[in-house]
Amino acid sequence: MSNQNWETPWELFYKLDRPFDFTLDGAADSTNFKVANYYGLDNNRDAFNQDPHREIIFCNPPYADMAPWAGLVIQWSYDNIVAVLTQDKTDTKWFKYLWEHSSRVRFLHHRVPFIGTKTSNMHGATIFIPVPRLSKPVVDIWDWQNEEW
Repeated sequence: MSNQNWETPWELFYKLDRPFDFTLDGAADSTNFKVANYYGLDNNRDAFNQDPHREIIFCNPPYADMAPWAGLVIQWSYDNIVAVLTQDKTDTKWFKYLWEHSSRVRFLHHRVPFIGTKTSNMHGATIFIPVPRLSKPVVDIWDWQNEEW
């Protein structure tokens, strides 16, 4: 699929937002933001040229090139709370990097029906909560369609 703007469905976003109360959408544009304050790839809102402080960030980055986004959300996690929604691509370097820098990893039990796609998501999804940590992450499987966070 050429379109990499996998817009998060509102049902999933609301369940994630309840415990976090996000203040910033870290990877959005003017057509798919979930929080009024957002960054993306627009010239005046380019996520890679921002330095947020004390924000609670939701991030569903474009899946075509996840490596730079993985580095960015880890960088953001030093001064912010970040929840990043990704594909289950456990064989990639960026997935391992997020794994190594996260305190919480949630594999989603059901595939995510992203908004605006004509085909279903071909992979499962994972939510990482990257924060500096000293031990292994808490890992679980979240039945997001039937359970609260």
